Amino acid sequence: MITKFSKSIVLAGFASLVSLSALAAEKATTYSGYLIDRTCEAQITHGKGDVVGALKLHSRDCALEPTCSEAGYALYTNGHFIDFDSKGNQVVHKYYEGTKLESGHYVVVVGSLKGSLLSPDSIKEATAPGSK
Repeated sequence: MITKFSKSIVLAGFASLVSLSALAAEKATTYSGYLIDRTCEAQITHGKGDVVGALKLHSRDCALEPTCSEAGYALYTNGHFIDFDSKGNQVVHKYYEGTKLESGHYVVVVGSLKGSLLSPDSIKEATAPGSK
């Protein structure tokens, strides 16, 4: 026979698991890949060309154009794109404003996924694999 006390314990345990799952989803993780604005991301994903080749050619000036920057930004990592959240879009925009690198923006991002959006704590230029 299940008592009110046993139901309370089961419910408290379930609530704890849900809370722990939410915390784990927001744990900071390190991602590396190429930055791009979402406007150009859409053009690349609809084409049948070399995605990494296109990302290496994507310029800072393009990413800062109002049409592109207002669309937001994404990170190409492990064969897919992850969009940044609104805070992340601001951080990436500041990165582009401050970098001297013209194109091929390969970076390391420390941040957490919130749903399907990446919320960065930091973004730093890095050397792409296979580059000198």
